[in-house]
Amino acid sequence: MRITICTFGSRGDTQPYAALGLQQAGHQVAQVASHTARDDS
Repeated sequence: MRITICTFGSRGDTQPYAALGLQQAGHQVAQVASHTARDDS
C-alpha cells in the first residue's frame, strides 16, 4: 500500500508521524512537510 502523509508545523509536530511503523509493516510511505520541518543538519 502507498501512503502519503501531509503534515504542517514544526519538526516536533511532524516527527511523530515517522514513528507510525508503516514502513516496517511493508507499506511505501512518503511524508510531505513544510520547509520549517526540514532537518538540515
